[in-house]
Amino acid sequence: MIRVMIVDDQRPTRMGLALMVAKDPTLHVVAQAANGQEALDKLATSAENQQTLPDVILMDVRMPVMDGLDATSRIKKLHPEISILILTTYDEDDYAFAALGGGCLRVPTQGCQDSRSAQSHPFGTCRRCHSHAAHHGRSDPERSS
Repeated sequence: MIRVMIVDDQRPTRMGLALMVAKDPTLHVVAQAANGQEALDKLATSAENQQTLPDVILMDVRMPVMDGLDATSRIKKLHPEISILILTTYDEDDYAFAALGGGCLRVPTQGCQDSRSAQSHPFGTCRRCHSHAAHHGRSDPERSS
């Protein structure tokens, strides 16, 4: 089971992503946060309490308090084993390059228009991202839930 954290400032978006994750038996939402700082705080609390951390974080780019790019950079420094997928509707290259430079493995786009790719997006990407990280020693897929 791949553990997923959803970080987005829009509650309806978080709820929608959580419902889609629930339909996939290989994925499980373990935490949600409304901004990057809240995500960092939840990860710190989980680590302090020796709770299992997420394998993958679905991270929005533009959020109040702390945006997804800053949060990605900070999370990857503290927890390099966590794969982070940046979700954005912005096509600006600067955001994509900053996310990749901050440790994001892939930058999918919210609101995918192609129905064929929407079926595997972003959750097929979650599985591929987690599988890639595990294969390269950045995550332990055998960690208990």
